[in-house]
Amino acid sequence: MLDPVKTLCLAEEVARIADELGIRTALIGATALAVHGYARGTDDIDLAVVVPQGTQLRALAERLESIGLQANGASRG
Repeated sequence: MLDPVKTLCLAEEVARIADELGIRTALIGATALAVHGYARGTDDIDLAVVVPQGTQLRALAERLESIGLQANGASRG
């Protein structure tokens, strides 16, 4: 299980990078549940993104990978 403080700091960093690219994010999944008092074990952070089709997802994945993170679900088309 991830450290809760480190997990939220990492989510904030990813959201900040996404925001720099003009991508809106929302925290979802087990981490979002924990924020509302419903603890559930997790090994990842789930962020939903709001972007028009064919936009900045590849740029976001590349930025995250450049700082050592793995971007799952990003379009690699």
